[in-house]
Amino acid sequence: MAEATEEARERADFPVEVELPEGSGTRVWRYGKLPATTAVRVRIVAADSDEARRLAAELGDGLDQALKETSPEVERADGAVASPAGETVLHVLVVVGDGVTPIPESPFLTGWAAGGDDHLVLPLLPRDAVPPALLPESLSLFNAGFWTDRIGEQVDAVLALAGLAPEERRIFVSYRQKEARELADQLFEALSWRHFDVFLDRVSIEPGVQFQRRLFDELAERAMVVILETKGILDSRWVVDELNFAKKYELGRLALHPDGGTMVPLLDDEFREAVPEADFDGEGKRLTAAALKRVVRRIVREHTRAHARRTYALRADLREALARFGVADVRVDANGHLHARSAASPEQRYVVAVTPRLAELDDFRRAHGTCEPEPCPTGVIVAPTLPGEPARLQRTEWLAKRSGIKVRDAGQIVALAEEIARGAALT
Repeated sequence: MAEATEEARERADFPVEVELPEGSGTRVWRYGKLPATTAVRVRIVAADSDEARRLAAELGDGLDQALKETSPEVERADGAVASPAGETVLHVLVVVGDGVTPIPESPFLTGWAAGGDDHLVLPLLPRDAVPPALLPESLSLFNAGFWTDRIGEQVDAVLALAGLAPEERRIFVSYRQKEARELADQLFEALSWRHFDVFLDRVSIEPGVQFQRRLFDELAERAMVVILETKGILDSRWVVDELNFAKKYELGRLALHPDGGTMVPLLDDEFREAVPEADFDGEGKRLTAAALKRVVRRIVREHTRAHARRTYALRADLREALARFGVADVRVDANGHLHARSAASPEQRYVVAVTPRLAELDDFRRAHGTCEPEPCPTGVIVAPTLPGEPARLQRTEWLAKRSGIKVRDAGQIVALAEEIARGAALT
């Protein structure tokens, strides 16, 4: 019994596992202190070729680096640990091909593909590969990911499928139009191609819209702000407002700093990427192809880290507050919802979702699906309550009313924990 308890503790401390090919067998890395919503097992398999195995190892190294960069507290250990009975585990299979070697059907692949919602599949292939010619029938319904230069381009896609990176990738570009319009346009195009939802004021605001209100509304939906630190960046009052908003509401920030630019205040150098004169083309307005790839990779990595840090912090704050009020019966399901029972009235149950951005339709839909049938458990979404357009605030209120899911501001976590502890009927 003591041994089983120790294994359960170790699984809780190291909830993410990555298994990848090594020689004739496999190796397993376990990661602790990550913003994982539930236990996750990522298994990487390769086509039967030396090139595919090399690519799988490269992907594993990229995942290892990305996971360790999520937080300075992340720990890694070797070897798998058995999951306690009843634990929710999300299984992610990553199938790496070399673009030439077909992957045959096997009982393992057919069984995994039929494993249900907690068994996910991501085939990864070179850009010009033809999936039907390389993947078995069991994997034909799973959309493949493609890389252009190196398989590490797909690290973020693996993290997103495993719930360790946001599915919806949203970035706000803060810049001074008269100094950085061409660079901003270039980033907009490159990030949009990588499936980011990029807000750029010049192309993202319709005529007649109240400008500042829309800026704040768009900022509230973003995990991160990319700042183009040109010489006159702080001469724009809009940019200053954007920076103050990002700091106040703890959005991720990354500055691109060209030669002769002005460093914005209250931003550590570790969140600043130098783009010297040599990184620009002959006119000095757009990045070279090599520099653009480097900058985009950095933006993708920082975006994942920013979202993960904020999500992890909200969930940790909530669990700490619940423990402070004596709520010990707490678990997290595969959707990242926290389930808790009242300390004073154990029959009173709650389901709490946390998000670092404004609550949206999918947040309400998932929480409502978990809480049916009403009225127990009571569903709550903890999210920032930020300034926004009246229409958006009205939409949030309407979704809350229709779904029966309550919304609480992220700044009210302690008060929410106290209500859950005493079994209050949330309003």
